Amino acid sequence: MATIRKKLVHTAVIAALAAGALAGTSQPAAAAWKSCNLGAKVDELRGWDANGKYNIIVWKDSAYERANFEGVVLSGIEYAEACDDYSGSLSLYRWAVFKSGTFVRKGDGGYRNWAFFGRWTRPTDEKVVFKVR
Repeated sequence: MATIRKKLVHTAVIAALAAGALAGTSQPAAAAWKSCNLGAKVDELRGWDANGKYNIIVWKDSAYERANFEGVVLSGIEYAEACDDYSGSLSLYRWAVFKSGTFVRKGDGGYRNWAFFGRWTRPTDEKVVFKVR
């Protein structure tokens, strides 16, 4: 069942990306989730990983300093209106589902800039080290 679910999600992601490319849109559609709490996107991705095998991270592109992920099984980008930004401009958000790795952010560490789940340690405020689950 989990394999079928993963294939359906993967197919849906590819179809959505292809539809946007075929339509020739110059600006991606806003994501359905709220960017004020990136934990909501983490929760959505946790549903994809029904067996709890992977680590998950979601981050605002401007909060990225560096990362190294091993065993990435799913990743993506989405555009959404930045939290409390009513100008209509969109910000880029990225996410990854993976076996292990590290992520270092810059700037504020609130849920507006990053959220993660899995088996991890945090040697500094800005750095998270993910272990195999």
